[in-house]
Parts: sequence; C-alpha cells; structure tokens
Amino acid sequence: MRRLLIVAVVLAVVSVTAHILTVWITPRLAMRVTWDRITEQYGVNNAGRPPLPTAASRSVAMPNPDLLHAVCAFDIPNGYLRVKARVPPGYWSLAVYAMNTDVLLSTNNRVTGEGLVEFLIAPENVTVPVPTTSYV
Repeated sequence: MRRLLIVAVVLAVVSVTAHILTVWITPRLAMRVTWDRITEQYGVNNAGRPPLPTAASRSVAMPNPDLLHAVCAFDIPNGYLRVKARVPPGYWSLAVYAMNTDVLLSTNNRVTGEGLVEFLIAPENVTVPVPTTSYV
C-alpha cells in the first residue's frame, strides 16, 4: 500500500510539473518561432506584408485567404512605437501580442473609424505623449 501511495504522489508531482511547464513554455516557444520568422524576413521594428496566404502559409498564424495581413516584430524595452496608418473603408483590425501570446491590444474599424489612425505602443515603465484624440 505504501509503495502505491509513493507511486501516486510521484506521478501527481510529475504530471503537475509537466502541465505547468507545458502551459508556460508552449506559448513562449510559439511566439519565439513566429518572432524569428518575422524578423528574418522583415527585421525588427519594420512592418512587412507577407504574400497572400495559401494552405501552406505560416507567416501569420491561421491565415485567412480573404484578408490581407501585415506583420511587425517590435522591440521597445525603453521606448515606444508609433504606428500610423491610413486604413481602408470597411473592416480592418489590429492585434498586438506579447511574447507569451497575451493580447496587449485588439482594435478595429468600429473603435477608430476609417482614415488615418495612430497607435502608441509602450511598456508600462515608459511615459509617452498621448494625443488628445486617443483611446487608452
């Protein structure tokens, strides 16, 4: 009976450790692979537009052939990134992800409208000049 209890405890500890490591490592590894692919093609802090997606495309996760995609790997530990773009009429969206795949920003045409949009993306420890027409 004692041996069975020891095996159960060891199995539980190994299972919990494996689960925690998987939940912590998998998103970071996926983002690291994505980061490496994007920076290899476009560099850091440079936007790029991958070719139209096909069934084999993987420069964007789960690409939709009905949408045009743009990517940018940015590194701003001590500063901020200003993204300014003229967006088309109709639907568009922007998503910004952290290196652990947390969504830092997700917005679309319903929030900002069409025309010229501007986003300032910064770490929490950096103060940025916020335009009066912005939403935080």
